[in-house]
Amino acid sequence: MFAPPPPAAGGRGGKPPAGGGRLVPADNGGSPAAEQSASQSQVSALASEITAINIAALSEPELKALLRDYATNKVGDIQDSDGKTRVRRAIFEKVKEAGKIQAWKGELWLSRLAVAIEERL
Repeated sequence: MFAPPPPAAGGRGGKPPAGGGRLVPADNGGSPAAEQSASQSQVSALASEITAINIAALSEPELKALLRDYATNKVGDIQDSDGKTRVRRAIFEKVKEAGKIQAWKGELWLSRLAVAIEERL
């Protein structure tokens, strides 16, 4: 009959090789410069979307709902405070362009937006 082979070095009950079992932190997505660039392109895309809204193609309730969504939801997705300010200003300018500052003055989202960018209603 055949005998089983001898256990290999470091086998069962042996010591692990140097560094064995040590956890190494994973790279979670790149440098801060890359993250900042991605954030800036997100801000630019949102500001461009807002600027491109065709006021004439929307009813007043549709326009209000769209701008409210940008002001309450999409701005919250931005991490950078300067980026938030830029998008908030684009929203405020769109409200002004539509001539709705006075009509929507009582809207909570517009009041908060104006306070955030230091504009008076």
